[in-house]
Amino acid sequence: MSTFLDGLRLRSKFILILATQAVLLVSVAGLAWRSLAQLHGSQVVLSDSLEKASRITSAIGDANRLRVLHVAMLGAAKFPEHTQKLAGMAEKVDARFVKELAELQAQAWDPSDQTKVRGLVALLGTYRSGFAGAFAEARRDLSRLPALMDIGSTELAEARSQLEALQEDQRRKAQDIVARDTAYAATQKAIVAGAVVLALALGILITLTLSRRVERAAREIGDSMDALRTGDLTRAPRVLGGDELGFIARSLGEALQQLREDLKAIATIAERSASGALELSTTATQLASATSEISQGAERQREEVGQSTSNVRALAASLQEVQAVALSASTLATSSLQASARGLGEVDASVEAMKGILDSSQKVGRINGVISDIARQI
Repeated sequence: MSTFLDGLRLRSKFILILATQAVLLVSVAGLAWRSLAQLHGSQVVLSDSLEKASRITSAIGDANRLRVLHVAMLGAAKFPEHTQKLAGMAEKVDARFVKELAELQAQAWDPSDQTKVRGLVALLGTYRSGFAGAFAEARRDLSRLPALMDIGSTELAEARSQLEALQEDQRRKAQDIVARDTAYAATQKAIVAGAVVLALALGILITLTLSRRVERAAREIGDSMDALRTGDLTRAPRVLGGDELGFIARSLGEALQQLREDLKAIATIAERSASGALELSTTATQLASATSEISQGAERQREEVGQSTSNVRALAASLQEVQAVALSASTLATSSLQASARGLGEVDASVEAMKGILDSSQKVGRINGVISDIARQI
């Protein structure tokens, strides 16, 4: 039942509730209609029994009235005027009695009752025909009047007894029908009441079951949305079923799963970016350090270049001095050669010249050292 309800859409669930209520109401209506039909049939039978009992009662009453009139006519046989009046009354009662017997015989009787009705109609016919002869004889011979009083009384008593027995049968049948209908009505009332209670119980049960499932699904979806609002992506709605809420819950769960995967990918990319940024920062630091060193080296190189320039300038000056010294030495050498020819007298002058050459050589040595230093720096 639970799996069946979970597989239904919301519209189908409400249709199920409506269909269940409709089926139960139709069932209750069917039971009520069947009960009414049964009671109606019983009422028809009861009405027929009461109709028969009423006709039997009328027939018994007319038989008694007819007997009283017949006895009165026999007693007044010697009074023609009174007898004629009683005869008129008896004729009316007899005509009504004959009509009632015909209608009674025309009723739908059971086979056994039909036989009884035919027998009592025959007895009453015998009584009526016998009274006409007895009355004529009483008018002829009043001395036989006491004996004639009992003529037909046996047949009439038997017919009346059969009518009363038939009446009792109809009364008993009517009582049985009433008792049976009463019991049947009570049973059907209990069945209908039970069906109504069952219909209400089933309707309430199905309604509560469906409403709880819908409420639970809505609560699960709401909790997941609240968790998502606070940043919790692990709270997926636990909703089963094929209805719209189940579809929403599954879609929300899939969206949360995809969002978790996307965030994981973003976190991985962020970690990689942070690592790259750290490496870039380190590289930038190293580059800044290298730049600083290059700047410092450039500054030193600039200073050294300046120093080299100064040294070059000094070298140029020294070269000029060397050139001048060389020229001077050449002049002195020439002078020495010339002086050597002159003799020892010029020895002192030569010695002085040699000293000058020695000084110039020392200067040349210093210039060569400066040139070597500049070459090493370059």
